[in-house]
Amino acid sequence: MHKLLLLFFSLGWVCLAASAQVNTAYNPRAHSHNDYKQPAPFTAAWQQGFGSIEADIYWVDGLLIVAHDQQELAARKQLDSLYLLPLNEIITWFKGNPYADSSQQLQLLIDIKSDAKTTLAAFVDMLKKYPALTNCKKLRIVISGNRPSPDTYKTYPSYLFFDGEFDKKYSEAAWARIPMISTNFQDWFKWNGIGPISPDEQKTLDSLVSFAHNRQKKMRLWNAPDMLPCWKLLLDADVDYINTDQIEALGDFFKTYKVGGR
Repeated sequence: MHKLLLLFFSLGWVCLAASAQVNTAYNPRAHSHNDYKQPAPFTAAWQQGFGSIEADIYWVDGLLIVAHDQQELAARKQLDSLYLLPLNEIITWFKGNPYADSSQQLQLLIDIKSDAKTTLAAFVDMLKKYPALTNCKKLRIVISGNRPSPDTYKTYPSYLFFDGEFDKKYSEAAWARIPMISTNFQDWFKWNGIGPISPDEQKTLDSLVSFAHNRQKKMRLWNAPDMLPCWKLLLDADVDYINTDQIEALGDFFKTYKVGGR
């Protein structure tokens, strides 16, 4: 029965991948925040061509559970079935790519909520079952949340990268494993998305973006107002990833607001 269910699941993803070949939507600067809370985890953001998809994880009772806090653990939503298996089917179908167009990339952001070392070790062990993912040049797996010491980044498999933080100092070796810097919008700004942002806060935003880009890193602000004026502000400031819980709305916004991806 388990094998039949797995086969049915796989065939469903193959059909979805085949239909996506005619879908030209690709939004490389769109980031699906806490994606597992969506009615269709992974699927909705992937169909919109999002460049980045996020899953928070806990290591509990030998399982990697996707959840934002401990109250959500009872649902037992597993990283394997919600994200890794679908990605494996998609990448296999598209001959080593996460999207039909081989030039399009996808970032899987894993936000660790439990102990960094044990959870990451379990995640690395699980990925051994998915060489299609770890060998995919167009898929970037980034670790955020609870992270091990930056001094140990170089000891992890080369397919793993780490989310940077503005308030930390990194060695050259650690910087080499950091493709992106993220920070909490609320730590820097009082602007709530209504009316114009103040000149001082605009300068702060520009300086944060410059800090990241001067180091050839992408930039993400989480916990920002999830609304059109803020999306536009961040895009105009050249922020690389726009956090959202509103997948379809942001996808529609990108259809009319033309910007160049990084």
